[in-house]
This record gives sequence, C-alpha cells and structure tokens, in this order.
Amino acid sequence: MVPVSWDGATARATRGHGSAFLRGAALADALAAVPPDWQSRDPVPLILPAG
Repeated sequence: MVPVSWDGATARATRGHGSAFLRGAALADALAAVPPDWQSRDPVPLILPAG
C-alpha cells in the first residue's frame, strides 16, 4: 500500500511513504494497492477513504 495524492485522473506517491511513517498516509487522498511486479504506467487499484 502506497499513500497517494489523487486529482481524479492521476495518482502520485506522497512524500514520507515508508512503512513506518504515518505522515504520508495522513496527507494522502487515497492508498494505491501496488503489486510487487508493478511496472511504471501500469494501472493499480486505489482505495479511497470513506466520507
């Protein structure tokens, strides 16, 4: 899971998104479910927060 900022069309990883850092998750608009074999430009599912 990677915290991302999302503008409705493009998602970009937030800064401070290491596994032990909550800052990236707190600033994120969504979480990207990035698989281990992911390649640049491959689509990934986004998990949007409720509310």
